[in-house]
Amino acid sequence: VSQSRYPTVNTKIKLVVAMEGIVTDFVTKKPTCVTVSFYDKTKKKVGYSKSNSVTGKYHVSGLKPGEYYTIKIESMDYIPDSYDVILPIVEEYTVFEKNFEVLPRSN
Repeated sequence: VSQSRYPTVNTKIKLVVAMEGIVTDFVTKKPTCVTVSFYDKTKKKVGYSKSNSVTGKYHVSGLKPGEYYTIKIESMDYIPDSYDVILPIVEEYTVFEKNFEVLPRSN
């Protein structure tokens, strides 16, 4: 009987998912840079991303399927906004897509 040189570790890998999309200016329809933050039901920030100023793309991973999140969109140049989502339950790593349009602040 041969024994492995590596100990058996009894850990369960938890499935996570991601959300990504593009943030655009509501007026110009051009991509823009904002902070996209995810908060869990206890109001703890669990992930965030700055959208790319050229492409508008953001990506947040490490989210849990079946969980409730509040997504907050924030920037000095845009009116803050928030969205509530419940991520679908899935059996494998999935990237969900959610695009946002943001309203510029008045000067």
